[in-house]
Amino acid sequence: MRHSILLLVLALLIYACNSGYQPKPKGYFAIQVPTSRSYKLYSNPAFNCTFEYPTDCLLQQDSNYIDPNSNNQSWVNLVYPNYNCIVYLSYNKVGGTARYKVMNNLTGKYKDTLKVNSFDKLVKDAFDLTGKHIYKSNEITNTKVNNNNGVSGVLFTVGGDAASPLQFFVTDTAKHFFRGALYYDAQPKQDSTSPVTAFVKKDILHLINSMRWVK
Repeated sequence: MRHSILLLVLALLIYACNSGYQPKPKGYFAIQVPTSRSYKLYSNPAFNCTFEYPTDCLLQQDSNYIDPNSNNQSWVNLVYPNYNCIVYLSYNKVGGTARYKVMNNLTGKYKDTLKVNSFDKLVKDAFDLTGKHIYKSNEITNTKVNNNNGVSGVLFTVGGDAASPLQFFVTDTAKHFFRGALYYDAQPKQDSTSPVTAFVKKDILHLINSMRWVK
């Protein structure tokens, strides 16, 4: 009896040693997001608009884009300190001027150039900037957005491991043009960041729904 049991144990050990190794699939940490949100009003004369943003976020003036020679071009960063991401927000006056960097093809250096922001140019730039992420995306969805305060535009949802999964612009088509883009401060992986992206998307929609033009 003992001999039989010993043979059985040895057989099981030999089978276990020869069986193929099955590694566990790669996983990600579960990201918990709040189920309720509170917002506060943001008002800045340079933006010519007001909107509401989450109370647990920070709005920081982007010093890299302060240009006294431009005509009503302003930038702020909506920072999510708990999720390592930022929504970059910019305001441009339709018909105003803005400073752009243009590269010299011979020297490879950039030169500052002032250009007029026509409505068609601003819309084209918004679509072009979103389209740059197509090489990392499996799809880009365009959704029309609007509110009752003369604010309308497009929200872009970029699938895949794109550097910017959400971008949008809103305008009144005559004076104001407001644009935003979500970026993660890390290599983006859709499987791990999708809960945060969906969370930020709700905040962006609230920002758009609460927006009012000042002038």
